[in-house]
Amino acid sequence: MKRFLLLMGITVVVLFGIFAAISAALPKEYYVERTIVINADNKIVHDHIGDLKKWDAWTPWKTVDPNMVVVLGEKTVGVGASQTWEDQTGGGSLEFIATDPETGIAYDLYFADFPKVDAAMELNALPDGSTKVVWWMSGVVPTPIIGGMLAAVMDASVGPLFELGLENLKQVIEQPSS
Repeated sequence: MKRFLLLMGITVVVLFGIFAAISAALPKEYYVERTIVINADNKIVHDHIGDLKKWDAWTPWKTVDPNMVVVLGEKTVGVGASQTWEDQTGGGSLEFIATDPETGIAYDLYFADFPKVDAAMELNALPDGSTKVVWWMSGVVPTPIIGGMLAAVMDASVGPLFELGLENLKQVIEQPSS
């Protein structure tokens, strides 16, 4: 029995070592991007993404955590607009660093225990009058042992939420409730 427990212990240590070595070798940087075309011009789309008071109508975050509490900053439109939130993962904050009705918004995003994340919603006018919206974020995972694994799954975990948010945004703009 002692030999079996010793072998099991060695196996666990070896497997953890292999996992840690693989994870340490993987890149810690990640990039997530999703795109949608909305049948409205850039200024109309910007009206919904450039005002944090309007985010509740389309962002997917409360779908994931209905108990999330969002607190808007003193400013909700333009450079310096901000919000904070508390959720099941500890919360975070964001602040607009660029905003333009023709090209979209860029913002700094902060999560508990993570370095700053760069994020944006870029607007590209299409010849037919519609707008291509590109929502992206990029950053670095700080944890040394499992960071590479976390970075590797960021697209699979955040990407579907971006897709849901973009679909919600499209519906809010194209089919406003009466």
